[in-house]
Amino acid sequence: AVDLSGLLGGSPARIVANLPYNIGTPLLVGWLSLEPWPSWWDSLTLMFQREVAERIVATPDERADYGRLAVLSNWRCETKILFDVPRSAFVPPPKITSSIVQLIPRAEPEPCDRRLLERVTLAAFGQRRKMLRQSLKAVLPDPGPIIAAAGLAETARAEEIPVSGFVKLANALAARARAVLASPWTTNHRLGLPLVIAATAVTVLIGFMGPSAVALRLGPRNSLLPPWYLPTGWVHVNEWVAVTSLWVGLAAGSVGLWICYRAVELGWRPNVRRLFVLGALLSLATSLVPPLTSADVLMYAAYGRLMVLGW
Repeated sequence: AVDLSGLLGGSPARIVANLPYNIGTPLLVGWLSLEPWPSWWDSLTLMFQREVAERIVATPDERADYGRLAVLSNWRCETKILFDVPRSAFVPPPKITSSIVQLIPRAEPEPCDRRLLERVTLAAFGQRRKMLRQSLKAVLPDPGPIIAAAGLAETARAEEIPVSGFVKLANALAARARAVLASPWTTNHRLGLPLVIAATAVTVLIGFMGPSAVALRLGPRNSLLPPWYLPTGWVHVNEWVAVTSLWVGLAAGSVGLWICYRAVELGWRPNVRRLFVLGALLSLATSLVPPLTSADVLMYAAYGRLMVLGW
């Protein structure tokens, strides 16, 4: 939604509109998501399709209509349907009934992070017929602690939870996230991810240095070794250094994965898109590393030994 506060000179606005039904809900959600709150408008009087209007003002008593839109609307506003607009009021008459909905912003809605509230309601109502202990696994692998912290039953379903209950869930999730950030290094994903990346970088670096020094000494001296191996005239790391580095990298990567796993258990939810791109890049880089102990290295070593023996 467009922020018009700069054009109003500090005066609140009242929005009255007959919105196109196909964009009415996105516009409403945009106005309800404005920060800071209360926003630059002090009332919304909007016309919606009757079914959408009932979803906006619904409570857990109207389970069929109660959902994410009702939670967001009634968390930040007082809502009510003023009256219906009959089909005969339009030319040509539509096949649906319309309703006028009024939303008055609450001066002090229950405090919580809007984004976390949206995240919790998305998970809960995404599987509305499932119990919270199952539906909220989309937010946390083990949602039990935040459900208990919110004072809710794990067997409850999203359609049974009032707005205040979702606010408590969002606040419990926020507290869990703060605990992760303040936790020791064993659950700090800011340490785990760099360890995984560093371990992969070490593997790639050692891999591109070619096979072991023994294989280099015994292999052909006048051409490139198998694909991705550096020429024999280039500087190669000592075999003991290479092997030690690989084992250190393997250990660091394992520790990093363990730390990230623990962080996820405590509530860290990584950016899926960034994580996918990172994983793809690491997989691509690793696939280019020559297999240091594979059959082709042994083959070249044996070939070099035969040349030394004059065969």
